Amino acid sequence: MNKLGISKRLPIIAFLAAAVILSAFFWARNMPNTFCRMSIDLYTDVSPNELSSPGKLEAGRKVRVVTERPPWVLVQAGSVEGFLPGWYLTKNTADILPDITPYLMVVKEKAPVYLYPGQDNPITDLTAGKVVKVEKEFNNWRYVRIAVYDVPKVQRGWVSREYLAATEEAVPLEGKLPVGTRIYYGPNAEIVPGFPTEVDLHYQKVHIVEEKGEMAYVSGPGGWNAWVFKKDIVFDPF
Repeated sequence: MNKLGISKRLPIIAFLAAAVILSAFFWARNMPNTFCRMSIDLYTDVSPNELSSPGKLEAGRKVRVVTERPPWVLVQAGSVEGFLPGWYLTKNTADILPDITPYLMVVKEKAPVYLYPGQDNPITDLTAGKVVKVEKEFNNWRYVRIAVYDVPKVQRGWVSREYLAATEEAVPLEGKLPVGTRIYYGPNAEIVPGFPTEVDLHYQKVHIVEEKGEMAYVSGPGGWNAWVFKKDIVFDPF
C-alpha cells in the first residue's frame, strides 16, 4: 500500500477510534450503578464458606457485576472479586440497610438459618436456648452472629424474628465463664484430683448440656465438659 493510500485511511481510522472511545464512555456513564446492600464477606465460589473469603464488601460499596449464576452473582470491587447472593445487591442507595447497635436474642424454638431473606433452603438450624447477636434488621428478618464451638463454614445468617425472643423472655442455654470460675468434673459435681479447679482462658465459651439443681453441666470448644454453678454463667457467649 502506498503512502497516499495510508494517508487517506488515517482520518477514517481516527474517527473509528474516537467513536469507540466515546461509545465506551457513554456506556460506562449510563450503566446502572450497583451497590452492596450491607457489609458482607464475599465467597470464593457459589457456596457459603466464610473461611476462604477473598475479601469483604462494605455497605454502599459500588461493585461491577461480572457474571450471574442465579441466585449467585460474581462481583468485582477494585482488586477484590468474589461471589455473593444477588439479594445483597441493589441499584437504589435507599435500600442500603442502616447500622444498628447489636443486641442479644434467644432462640425460643428450632430456627432455620438462611444465607439471605427468602432463600428456599436453610443453611443450618439453631436449637432452642441458643444465644445470638443481632447485627442487622430487614423487615421481619434478623441477621445474626452465631456462637460456635468448632469451625463451621458460616457463622452468620438470617433468622425470622418469630423464632427469637428477648433475653428476659426466654431461657438462654449458652454463655461464657469468667476466668477463675470454679469447675467440677466428677459425676456428682465434685473436685477430681489432678484436674483444673478453675476456668482459664480456653474454657470461657460454653453451652448447657444438663442441669441439676443449682449446677449445670456445660460443654465448650474441643469437647471440654465440666459442672459449674449456674449463677456463674454469663449468658452472653460473645
